[in-house]
Amino acid sequence: AVGEVAISDAPVLAMTMEDLRQYDGSDPARPILLCVKGDIFDVTYGGPNNEPSMYAPGSGYSALAGRPCTRALALMSTDEKVLGLGDDMA
Repeated sequence: AVGEVAISDAPVLAMTMEDLRQYDGSDPARPILLCVKGDIFDVTYGGPNNEPSMYAPGSGYSALAGRPCTRALALMSTDEKVLGLGDDMA
């Protein structure tokens, strides 16, 4: 599993990378998730007032949504070449 996530009061879940890809913001009924060093974060909203997420489709960091992105964050990159290298930086 890539990591674990607690969505609202739901129990902690283990997710595969394939599972995580379903949370990329393309389905408005699902939260937007990303994984950093094996920990999964809900990045659906951009702040305490439910501002739009900077990870939502069409936003600046949407390439990171629904995938492991430790390397991309460390390199401050949304380049698909960097994202395609995988996430072996745990």
